[in-house]
Amino acid sequence: MKVRTRFIIVALIAFGLFAVVGGRIITPIATGILPGIVRMRVLALASVVEAPLTLADVRAADELFVTSSLRGVVPVTRLDGESRVAGPVAARIARAYGDDMHARAAARLL
Repeated sequence: MKVRTRFIIVALIAFGLFAVVGGRIITPIATGILPGIVRMRVLALASVVEAPLTLADVRAADELFVTSSLRGVVPVTRLDGESRVAGPVAARIARAYGDDMHARAAARLL
């Protein structure tokens, strides 16, 4: 994770980060980083706000999930050595992403 001054998260090495705060899905603004294919699909599939996220925001989030080309959408179940519960928003986004990928694959086979 790359953090600029004032501890705003601006880049993650191998995945996109999403925080659910009060029902809103927030992801760091993709400036100067590769936006990620799965991250871009999640932005298209869900109502997501691109906004600065601080470490405090991440720690206080109701849910966290990450995206990667290898794993798709994965809930964060451990942070700072403490367990976190995988929440319903991450599960909904993971299902929507999986359904979208299956539909895209089926369309290519036709």
